Amino acid sequence: MLVLLAGCGGGGGGGATTTSATPSSGSGTTTGSGSTGAGAGTGAGAGAGTIPVTGSSGPTVPIEPAISSLYSTPHHFDKPNNIDPRNGDNYSVVADYTPGADTVFEGVAVKTVAITRDVTKNGTPLPRSSQTDFFQISPYKLIGTTFPGQNNFYVVASAQIALPPAGKPGDTGNFYNSTTYDSAAKNFVVATSTQTWKVSADTDTSVIFCIDSVVTTVGVTGTKTKSDCYRIDRNGTIPSIFFTVPN
Repeated sequence: MLVLLAGCGGGGGGGATTTSATPSSGSGTTTGSGSTGAGAGTGAGAGAGTIPVTGSSGPTVPIEPAISSLYSTPHHFDKPNNIDPRNGDNYSVVADYTPGADTVFEGVAVKTVAITRDVTKNGTPLPRSSQTDFFQISPYKLIGTTFPGQNNFYVVASAQIALPPAGKPGDTGNFYNSTTYDSAAKNFVVATSTQTWKVSADTDTSVIFCIDSVVTTVGVTGTKTKSDCYRIDRNGTIPSIFFTVPN
């Protein structure tokens, strides 16, 4: 199931259902209906199905500043009653971005953010998604990821290329590669992936920015593709994100 939360983002995939969520007003955080960051607004939503794309043109919006802000300031997003049109399943979703203390990862000084996603399906909680990203800003640069409370996987990013300061529908580019190890000890490689980005049309005042990942898992034939997508408006605000949860 592909979930859209206004104000936060995540990975897409085949066989998924899109649902929507809207954040509320608040200083630095969002929840309920409204806009991210300080000040009230109308949360953007999307129906179940696919990431909304409404045309081939759209505005030029801040890209890198929007992503840096998302990861370096607190954000909260929630949306109850997302209905899967294929089978009527009801999903409720809560996602939080909580910045933590600066640290060192792989010998690099970094900022940190804890990202959690809690999903219930027909009233039954699904396993929590929890990760810590290690990154730099100005420009945003992912250095690595760990998954506390889930597994010992240890992700190291490489070949990073800075996101553009601004972008418009049709823009694309390479972003970074990553290697997933069994643990911080790096005894063996679990998977590798390549990340690219693209900007798609949305509305007259916003675009959909996606980070597409092609993942190769060791010992598994073929690859898996997912997308972390963000609705970004002309002000650099992110009123919606998209990610997948298990069906």
